[in-house]
Amino acid sequence: MPDLRAILVVTTDKVYRNDGGGRAFRETDPLSGADPYSASKVGQEMAAQAYGRSYFEPAGVPLATAAAATSSAEATSARTGSCRTSCAPCVRGRP
Repeated sequence: MPDLRAILVVTTDKVYRNDGGGRAFRETDPLSGADPYSASKVGQEMAAQAYGRSYFEPAGVPLATAAAATSSAEATSARTGSCRTSCAPCVRGRP
């Protein structure tokens, strides 16, 4: 992995347990999978962490996950490719 500098896995806030309180989720909130979609996103999060610990950390490659808030507007943007455009600088190694 000599050319790999970092890995960023972007997922949804559906990974967090929703207590109905209406507050924004935090990274320290417990994960939950109350429906099939949420469960698949929690699985993605767990797989990313396992790959990070098993393969990337020993090679000195940092791995981070980011859980973006989900809304119908964001879902529409993701379907039209806006997410790929806004994430491209990160993938190319620029902030």
